Amino acid sequence: PKTGLSRFVKCGARRACSSLVNVSTGSVTVAIVVKEPPTLSRVSVGTSGWSYPSWRPGFYPEGTDPSAFLAFYAQRFRTVELNTTGYRLPSEEQFHRWTEQAPDGFEFAPKLPGNHVRNLDIFGERMRALGDRLGPVRISLKNARDDGLIELLLGSLDPSLRLAFDLEHPS
Repeated sequence: PKTGLSRFVKCGARRACSSLVNVSTGSVTVAIVVKEPPTLSRVSVGTSGWSYPSWRPGFYPEGTDPSAFLAFYAQRFRTVELNTTGYRLPSEEQFHRWTEQAPDGFEFAPKLPGNHVRNLDIFGERMRALGDRLGPVRISLKNARDDGLIELLLGSLDPSLRLAFDLEHPS
């Protein structure tokens, strides 16, 4: 029977939340309760990548080999967006190589374009290769609001993943 409500979020170990979709009115209610006290130490600053030769000299010292960019970057920032995953999905081995260059506590925030919803299971499996360095998955939604797409993403991705929605459309 259609009640007008459907639960579509399973909450991960790092968050407590409840989410309901009210089908009759088209509204979405998402409540997230942080289990820890708010502190500045929970704020991470990073950029949308680290592999920019134009940052040398400047951020990277003159003569720094591009293969050393990530290790240098990770000594100065706690996180980085994996912008490349928004265009193509690197191999599991590549994710392992990146984690080997990053110190404990560093987090990678992979990007998932909301218009690429095929193979979400493969995306989730590859993200697991980042291990304890997996940060929030940034889901970029450029089109008009689509509650069905959001429900599909939330219902298809591993519920233990931390998700960050980038809602770029004014709707």
